[in-house]
Amino acid sequence: TGKATANMMAKAKGKVLFIDEAYQLNPQIGGGYMSEVVDEIVKSLTSENLRGKMVVILAGYESDIDAMLKVNQGLRSRFSEKWHFKDITAATAASM
Repeated sequence: TGKATANMMAKAKGKVLFIDEAYQLNPQIGGGYMSEVVDEIVKSLTSENLRGKMVVILAGYESDIDAMLKVNQGLRSRFSEKWHFKDITAATAASM
């Protein structure tokens, strides 16, 4: 999984990588192999080759994302901005 993650990160160079339900990267939710995935994401975002050359968006429930960002000491610092979108009703969504 580390190699597949490294390949995915390299493919995303110069692009936007959107990770939906990113809280599943937390090994307590997504399984033990997720530690390897998270480690590779941190390594890639820190590497000279990729640092500052892509946008990575982690999407998911706020409390779950916060817990996931704690699984690796360096992970939270790789994400400089946090945007929170308020919940909307089905009627509001339909009217959009």
